Amino acid sequence: MAKDPAWQASLDAFKKQLDTMRASDVLLPQGVRDIFTQTDMSQWTNDRRVFTFGQLDADKMIQVCRDGLLPWWPVFTGRIYAGDLEGVKKIQRAFEKDAGKSEKPNCSSALTWIVYPHTICDGFSNTINPRVIRQLLASGADANYENGKWLEFALKNLDAEGIRPFLDYGAASGTILRVMDDLQKNQKFQQLGRIQDALAHCAYVKVDADTLLEAKYVPDARGCSVFKTLFNFRSRRVHEIYETGNGAQAVMDGMPFSDYDADALKMARDQLLQLGGKPRELDERLDKPARPAFKGLQNG
Repeated sequence: MAKDPAWQASLDAFKKQLDTMRASDVLLPQGVRDIFTQTDMSQWTNDRRVFTFGQLDADKMIQVCRDGLLPWWPVFTGRIYAGDLEGVKKIQRAFEKDAGKSEKPNCSSALTWIVYPHTICDGFSNTINPRVIRQLLASGADANYENGKWLEFALKNLDAEGIRPFLDYGAASGTILRVMDDLQKNQKFQQLGRIQDALAHCAYVKVDADTLLEAKYVPDARGCSVFKTLFNFRSRRVHEIYETGNGAQAVMDGMPFSDYDADALKMARDQLLQLGGKPRELDERLDKPARPAFKGLQNG
């Protein structure tokens, strides 16, 4: 689609007013306040909002959002759309610290802008950055948002590096299986190969400070199964879960650390530490309540 001259004119007008302020300004210049309050955006599409506010100075837009003159989401999404990891982190830190009068954006919704190639207008397309995808998922975006609709887009459009973060943060094996079967049936072998490449690794996820999830995706005759191992360093137990992805009930087995391989436990603990967890030492004693002492009964 050709770039609408009105879109560019709006972008230029906002830039001109923002040039009159400093990023450190707490009180916004009247001209900045006026252009945000007086510009009629009621008929603007989401594409136009991302096009406009995603290209404005991030530091200055932080104060605009805190002041309630604009929602956070188009500013945040604009940096995501551009593949600007540092810009995404900067805006995220800002609204997590103080969102001001505007509502915090939904990371799951923001992620949908980079799960497939998208062009807003001539010369303005998204840059799909796997590190931005991982940042959003690590911040709470749901890999299976809207019943796997957007995961399916990712599996059908992204390369292995773009797909891997979804696997690391709980992509449903059933969705993976369905997409792989569809690609096989339609002879889209190049994309099928990208998924298989992404699957050929272990995913490690910190569930909480004491718990690590290890997931191994296994391409097989059915397309994809997943073997999950849950290491709980507080309760000193391991749970192994096998999901076939074909709708069958998962099979689970549990055991204490004392029955599990010591090297595997050490590796899992090291992984959890790398992810920011705080697992107990493997040889640390569990805190158990003292057994009450009973005195012998006296005759008499």
